[in-house]
Amino acid sequence: MEIKNFYRLGTVGEKSLFEDMKEYYSGIVIGAHFAAFYPDWSPTFLSKVRKPFFIDPMTYVFARNLDNIKKEDNFKKSYEKLINVFEKNIRVILEKRQLIPRDFLVTNTKLIEEFTKSIINFQKNIFKALPSQQSILEYAEILGKTAKAPTLLFLTTPYFYFTSIDDPWYEISIKIAKHSIKLKKEHELYVILCFSKELLCNEEDIDRIVKDYTGFDGYLIWISDFDEKNESEEYLSGLKILVEKLSEFKKPIYTLYGEFFSLLLSKFGLAGYSRGISYGESKSVDAVVTGGRPPRRYYLSLFHTNLSETIARTFFSDNPNLLCTCRICSDILKSIKSTDNIKTVSQFFDNIDFPKEAKQHFMIAHTKEMQRVSKSSLDDLKKELKKQYEICEKLNPKIYGVPYKHIKRWEEVLGLHTTNRQ
Repeated sequence: MEIKNFYRLGTVGEKSLFEDMKEYYSGIVIGAHFAAFYPDWSPTFLSKVRKPFFIDPMTYVFARNLDNIKKEDNFKKSYEKLINVFEKNIRVILEKRQLIPRDFLVTNTKLIEEFTKSIINFQKNIFKALPSQQSILEYAEILGKTAKAPTLLFLTTPYFYFTSIDDPWYEISIKIAKHSIKLKKEHELYVILCFSKELLCNEEDIDRIVKDYTGFDGYLIWISDFDEKNESEEYLSGLKILVEKLSEFKKPIYTLYGEFFSLLLSKFGLAGYSRGISYGESKSVDAVVTGGRPPRRYYLSLFHTNLSETIARTFFSDNPNLLCTCRICSDILKSIKSTDNIKTVSQFFDNIDFPKEAKQHFMIAHTKEMQRVSKSSLDDLKKELKKQYEICEKLNPKIYGVPYKHIKRWEEVLGLHTTNRQ
């Protein structure tokens, strides 16, 4: 089964990565606030890369602490643009405070319908040219180039984070999702499930979620603050069970934030995952976007993890044979004349372009991982994880501060009883 990966467009500065590395990803995720802030640039970019996309409505942020999306008491410009998309009564509330369940369940029962309609219509119409603008195709014709209209893969439901099935946001999210079905028309509609990882510990709760969320064309799962490398077997197993049960609908299922463990779950029904390019493998609903320079990280497939530049320099100085041989890394190594391992590693990290080339390396390495997982049986993957763990043990990675125990946990979770093994 082919695994699809969707990279989240984080900044305009990443556009060259998406343009130059098109063969290493399936599609693009765009936050609704980003699309609202760049209504002209976004369709032009998508037309150029010719990759399908979908929009993350980002509605959950308006029911969390609004300081997370403010700067000096004012909404950040991108979120202010998104607020302007909302129905008037929502905008009035947000001028005073965050959204609360009472707004949808008591104050104005019509608000759910109006709120949902505004977000669904935004997705349908975001890339339609305004009267004062030229369309993508008209612009391309002027340039004498062939352009392809951006392909919206599917609509996504507005959503809020819920901590339990008794949380009023659970009821509200279901009502929003069900109303979205009435508005989708010719489009496919994927529901976004955004919840606390504690729900994964109760199979009855999982059954309830699966039962309540029937009738959709696909599913996007976001478990807040769920880190695949750090979670216990209980949480990892819970996610596997949720994927298995949703897969009975025979509809695509993706994790909205994930990494290598998500790839492994393709053997239990997961169609793929999304994340940022070499970042954003997990996210909390209360994360504060501060901006600034991206961290300098280098991906090591053996551990299925990113190493900080400092740790990478130390680890590879002792293990130079583990440096990647992808085309990006090979070109850098070829330019180094030194035969001394320590000097070679030092020059390698001096010469690699952070973040561009390091991210290109990640995209290539992760694509190889996806291909390998796609072609391997479940038993082969368990054997491979076991072998990787044994190699890691011999390297004694803990002295470098490199995590690796997750590999053992992943192997054990894959071996737990299941009904949908592939």
